[in-house]
Order: sequence, then structure tokens, then C-alpha cells
Amino acid sequence: MNPATKKLHPDWHETPIRCSPSANEAARRFRETGNPAHLQEVIVGIIERCAGRHLDEQFRDSPGELHLIRDLGIDSLTMMEIVMYLEDEFPISISTADLEQLQTMRNLQHLIERNLRKHSMSQGLTPRNLAEALPK
Repeated sequence: MNPATKKLHPDWHETPIRCSPSANEAARRFRETGNPAHLQEVIVGIIERCAGRHLDEQFRDSPGELHLIRDLGIDSLTMMEIVMYLEDEFPISISTADLEQLQTMRNLQHLIERNLRKHSMSQGLTPRNLAEALPK
């Protein structure tokens, strides 16, 4: 992990998540750079692991509007498992109220980004440093 990202997220672990190699690589790149462009692959990997199936190619190409319940059939127990993996992977906490608002993959990614910004701000980073690591 590079020193700038370590400063942003001092409590991050560097062990691979229990997902596909591409999701592990995306998680490593995100930890190194803080670039949210890598989040989508991590989220897809975690959802595929928890849902027990791979996303169809049509969903992998544009997963942003993929509806978690309608398109993937994710139930509340699976959603809790996804949240647990996300909270293990990132220094975030997802509230029940936030969880109830999640409908699409895009909602989930924005929630993670927002929580990462909150965490970073609680670490005393300036808005400029934060913007460099997690652009809006």
C-alpha cells in the first residue's frame, strides 16, 4: 500500500478479499491508489461470491443500473453478507437505514465512496488531500 493511501486508511488490511482474482487485483489497485474507478470490480466480485453466481456479460459491461433484488434476486440475508464483506474490505460502516435505500449497483458504489470520504475526513484530512484520493 502506498504511503498516501495508508495515511488515508491506516486501519486497512492488505490481505486479499475472498473473491475472484480480478476482484482481488481491483481491491489491491484501489488500496494503492484510492481511485474509485476500481470499486466497481471489487463490488461485482463480492456480489458474485455472496450471490453464488457470476454476473452475465450484459451486466458486467454496464452494472451501474443493475437492480440488486429484481435483476440478481439478492435477498436480505445475502445483502447482509455483502455488507459484511464490504465492511471487512473497506474502512466503512453501512447503517441499516442506508442498507434499506440500496437498490442498484450504482447506489452501492456511491454509498461506499461517501463512507470512504467520511472515514477519510474523520482521519483529519483536508478536502484537497481527500479530493486527490477520492474525486467526486
